[in-house]
Amino acid sequence: MVRIEGQVSAPSRAGVNVADSLMLAMEVEKYLRKQHQLQLDFYLAAGNDPRNTGRTVKIMLYPNRFTEQPYQHQQ
Repeated sequence: MVRIEGQVSAPSRAGVNVADSLMLAMEVEKYLRKQHQLQLDFYLAAGNDPRNTGRTVKIMLYPNRFTEQPYQHQQ
C-alpha cells in the first residue's frame, strides 16, 4: 500500500489549502499509475500544517500485510 500525503500551505487560505492538498496527492497518484505503471493500493491524505509553506508531498510505503488481511480486534 502507498500513502500519498499532499501539503499545500498558503497564509489566509486554510479552507482552500485542504482541497488543494488533496488535489496534489491525486495528481501524484495519477503520475505514478501512468508513468510508472504502479498497480498498488493507494491511500490519499491531505495535510494542513500552517507551519509549512509551499507545496510538499510525502510518500510512504506499507507492507502488504496491511491490505491483505482484515483487521481483527483481539480482546
